[in-house]
Amino acid sequence: MSFYKINPLHFLLDKNLTGRRIVIGDVHGCCKTLKALLLEKVKITKDDQIIFLGDYLHRGDDSAGVMDFIMDLQAQNYQVYPLKGNHEQMALEKDAQARKKWEIMSDEERMEYEKEYENVPRLVKLANFADNNRIIFPKYMPFLNNLYLCCQMSDFVFTHAGLNFISDNPFTDFEAMLWSRDNDDFLPEWLDFRVVHGHTPIPLTDIKKSIREKAKSINIDNGCYYGTNPENLYAKMGEYGNLCALDVDNWELYTHKCLDIPEAEEPIRDLGYS
Repeated sequence: MSFYKINPLHFLLDKNLTGRRIVIGDVHGCCKTLKALLLEKVKITKDDQIIFLGDYLHRGDDSAGVMDFIMDLQAQNYQVYPLKGNHEQMALEKDAQARKKWEIMSDEERMEYEKEYENVPRLVKLANFADNNRIIFPKYMPFLNNLYLCCQMSDFVFTHAGLNFISDNPFTDFEAMLWSRDNDDFLPEWLDFRVVHGHTPIPLTDIKKSIREKAKSINIDNGCYYGTNPENLYAKMGEYGNLCALDVDNWELYTHKCLDIPEAEEPIRDLGYS
């Protein structure tokens, strides 16, 4: 197996002769669900190549636990390739802003900043990988700073949001890899590889259909975090609220219903980004 770095954000990966290629959708802090999916259902081994599509952070209760688990797999020499999602990008940007702001604040301003934090939505407070000033704990900075945006293999490309095929060179549009939502509408006829991505939650029925048809672009984000709210109608119906893993060699989809139900009574309020 060979790993070829094209630039700081894009790498090529050769397929192992043994083991599977397992791709994991958006986790969003649902650590219990992630562990149950990979250890009990997929039953990963060290022969498998495990590609995470990003968005480990926010929404669920345990973003830190998700990163701890992935880093622990790496430490145990599992073949793990975590990619960056837009939530990791946002966390790093907020961290940089907070550090700059904190440095120039007076003691009075710092006290006011901390007071204001008490009124922010629960979604942000659940960022247990950072302190009350949005500064990320040192333990997680190396992990977050070394995430790639794109993993390219001979027959598949993996990235968080997809590729921009309107661009002359889709592999240079890093903004699209993090944020875009309409990539699947512009697939060119010449496409000789398949794209697997997440970022935009879609119904489980649609995910299964694209896998069954071996579509050129496959979205495996089923909005696992929907399941953190027991009253979420979409999750109750079973069309959302699952964490997905796709074995791209055997075209087998593994799903696990969200296990990360928060104990706090305060309802989760969405900030309007995903």
